[in-house]
Amino acid sequence: MTTPLFTVFTPTYNRAHTLHRVHESLLAQTFKDFEWLIVDDGSTDATAALVAQWQQEGRLQIRLVTQANRGKHFAYNRGVREARGELFLAFDSDDSCVAETLAVLREAWLGIPEAVRPSFSGVSCLCRDEAGVVLGGPLPASSIDGHPHKLLPQLGRHAEMWGIHRTDILRDHPFPEFDGEKFVPEGLVWNRISRRYQVRHINQALRIYHDSADSLSRKMVDLRHRSPRGSSLYYAELLQDCERPGQMLRCAANLARYQPESAATQQAGGGVPLRLRAWFWAGVALGQALRWRDSRRAHAARGLDA
Repeated sequence: MTTPLFTVFTPTYNRAHTLHRVHESLLAQTFKDFEWLIVDDGSTDATAALVAQWQQEGRLQIRLVTQANRGKHFAYNRGVREARGELFLAFDSDDSCVAETLAVLREAWLGIPEAVRPSFSGVSCLCRDEAGVVLGGPLPASSIDGHPHKLLPQLGRHAEMWGIHRTDILRDHPFPEFDGEKFVPEGLVWNRISRRYQVRHINQALRIYHDSADSLSRKMVDLRHRSPRGSSLYYAELLQDCERPGQMLRCAANLARYQPESAATQQAGGGVPLRLRAWFWAGVALGQALRWRDSRRAHAARGLDA
């Protein structure tokens, strides 16, 4: 079997009602050298039957891997291990993309000079919503190279970007897996990669984001509280990159919000620069208040469900 250039990876859990968006987007691609790897994280809906139908049609090279429900990051690690492509594109089960996506990403990747390409992990593009609005606005140039964890804050960008990574680099940077926890912030891995590799950021919106009532983003606070080790590890490492007061305030607040012991440990270890220490403690106080508010809301919600 020939090795495709791209592995398009979709982790899914009970998304048979939205998975068609990915399928239709991939059928429309102008560049065809890819496989579609779906990791089903224990779905109980019609996902398996739907994918089997598409496989039988034979219009795409589709592989389905199933596993018990453990969380998106477990599915991601499985997908990276199973991938056959040189480049890896994570394509969420409720989104879509333009027909030229793979062609544009390939062109951008090959446009990086071979001599420096080993220092790059991939290519990143913009996202837009269903109305065509580019999330976060355009970049100031057609393409910008840099380490995302440093470059994007400098550009004032906080909106999500999307793109490809080299599969070999992803294999070297798996998501941590904690027993009993089903969530790890994706930024944990992206920041680790960003500290070692550059990314070419292109000023084209290729991904189409669909907001839905059952999306992970709408459940993020609860997920982080239920996965304190993964969440606190992300914010503890993020402290290394905080250079401005606002960054430190937000990071410390989230660290204290989801696992207050980690905030105390960071301070005791001297991990916070002296010039930002007051902002750190202000963030800890804010995080404790948010933790109390989250607890009150959770108790109220349980009361309504009773």
